This record gives sequence, C-alpha cells and structure tokens, in this order.
Amino acid sequence: MQENEPSNAVLGIIAVSKGGLSGTVTDVRIILQAALKLNASGLIVCHNHPSGNFNPSESDTKITQKIKEAGNIMDIQLINCSGIIVRKMIDHRTRNPYLLK
Repeated sequence: MQENEPSNAVLGIIAVSKGGLSGTVTDVRIILQAALKLNASGLIVCHNHPSGNFNPSESDTKITQKIKEAGNIMDIQLINCSGIIVRKMIDHRTRNPYLLK
C-alpha cells in the first residue's frame, strides 16, 4: 500500500479457483499467498452459490473457519466471507457472526 492510500483500501481482486455447478477446490494457501503478495492486513472472500440456496453449506462454514484460522496465524484478518447468488449476497458476518469474531 502506498503512503497516500486510505486504510482498508481494496488492494486487488483475485480469482483463486474456478469450478463447476456443484463445487470447486478451495486452497487456503493460494488465498493467503495472494494476501501476502499484496501486503494485506485483511481480506474479504467471495464465492458463488449457483444452487440459489441462501444458507451457507457445511463446506462453506468449514472453509471459512480454515481461512480465518490460517489468517490469524499470519496476522491477516478475515474481514468477511460472502456467498453471491445472482444479484443477491449471503453475508457470513450476518448469518454466522461467531465465525468472524
């Protein structure tokens, strides 16, 4: 971040995985590698929900927890993890606030 950039500025938008209709592989190391390369102190993770289901799946919850724990070790805060459904968004901070505390 440059000296004149505000705190919490978006440093980049990076696609780390591409999958099919029923799932994808999410590698926590690749997510954190992107944050480290940008010298980020926090990150926001977004993913699609092609099923249209608003509720986070068990795998959504598990991977969110893994990202949070790995980020904590490296002092990179998981600010939010959101699932996007065609023009609507699932916000883990609202649905599962205990995950991001």
